Amino acid sequence: MNLWVANKPGVWVGCWILSAFAYFSSAKASLIEINPQNYTFSRPTVNGSYNYGDQTGRQLIDGAYGTASIGANLGNGPAYEWIAWTATPSAKTVNIDFNFGSLAQINRIDVGSLQDRPGNVVLPNVYVYQSVNGTTWSAVAQLVTPVSTINNGKHFELQLNDLSIDAPYVRVTIENNVTNWAFVDEVDFWKDSSKVVQSVPESGTTASMVAGSMALLFFLRGRFKA
Repeated sequence: MNLWVANKPGVWVGCWILSAFAYFSSAKASLIEINPQNYTFSRPTVNGSYNYGDQTGRQLIDGAYGTASIGANLGNGPAYEWIAWTATPSAKTVNIDFNFGSLAQINRIDVGSLQDRPGNVVLPNVYVYQSVNGTTWSAVAQLVTPVSTINNGKHFELQLNDLSIDAPYVRVTIENNVTNWAFVDEVDFWKDSSKVVQSVPESGTTASMVAGSMALLFFLRGRFKA
């Protein structure tokens, strides 16, 4: 498994880190997956060589992961696991708003994606917000992925750690990074039962992400699947 660690926003180090494996091992026991009730998109999905639409309305939270091969048929048809958007002259981002139904403590978010540079697909940038009412949003974290050919032909989890979310609504914004296409197969939310976080204020306004992101440790973890 390859592990990329951001010790500063926008500064990435690619290497094998033994201490990181110890971290994952010790932290795993305290992680509890939190499932949203539903979600909505701010922009419609786009089809290409295959159907990249959300055919059930739950494909991002159904536990069905894709592979590094976009068109692979894993039992539900070619590319079934993948949801995709293309950049337009007026929009490079899509907001995915998740509704948990009540206050949800979230300390980690994993976004499944891939890179197929010859196919005009690279890893997206990810921005996270929280809200008490689904209307007014407060910035939580950001993960800016560097464009590199070393990521070609791989399935990844874009992992945002050490979050302090306690809100009923979470927005995950996917930003097309340089190229036209952005793909996502799953978005997983995790609570660390060893931590307690404070609920977002009722008057939550959009806050600066600079200070918060400087304190966060982000992991970009590669999954290699056939």
